[in-house]
Amino acid sequence: MADILQLLTASRYHIQLARSRLRKLTGQPLAGSGAFPVISAIHSAWNDLATLIDWHMAAEDEICRIPAAGSSPAGGAGATDALERHDDIRDALRAARLQPPGSPRWRHMTAQALSAWSRDDSGPALAAELRRLAPDRRSQLARHWRAYMEARTRDAIPAPAGIPACRLAHCHPDADVPHPVDPSFSPLYCTCRDCDDILRQHTARHQAPGM
Repeated sequence: MADILQLLTASRYHIQLARSRLRKLTGQPLAGSGAFPVISAIHSAWNDLATLIDWHMAAEDEICRIPAAGSSPAGGAGATDALERHDDIRDALRAARLQPPGSPRWRHMTAQALSAWSRDDSGPALAAELRRLAPDRRSQLARHWRAYMEARTRDAIPAPAGIPACRLAHCHPDADVPHPVDPSFSPLYCTCRDCDDILRQHTARHQAPGM
């Protein structure tokens, strides 16, 4: 089964794709009769991206950072610094969400928030600390990551418990939750048998960390 390093890599790639989608939308004209659909799409894409970043940071902090900090004498100080940076990024994301999508002020504040996210260099350091853990422990953290993300998804999209998390966005297409850019990302947010199979098959093809 995949370990936490693979899920971290896949999650960051998912965020990159969501960011590229937003960049394409903001390059379109925002005036004239066709402006409203574009602004609406920008609003949805920004909510998706901001949610993905927020959830990724929260999962890193709660699932990964404490176990990683225990593997190195310097890990505790690094964890504290990362938590503070993540709080600053969350503040920037919240401030940007208060602005009208596509407006000059919105562009400025989203650029600031995404710049802060890009400058956060805690990812490589965290990966280095996680590699110190035993493979079984990394696999356990991966299971915790998926369960945590599934819980966040279910909190955002109320639905009967019998519906797998990977299908919730299709039940409520207008919900402000991250829609998978590609079906291969569904194992990041779901623990159903189908997503287990997807992850198992991918891991069998790619033995090195990365997704």
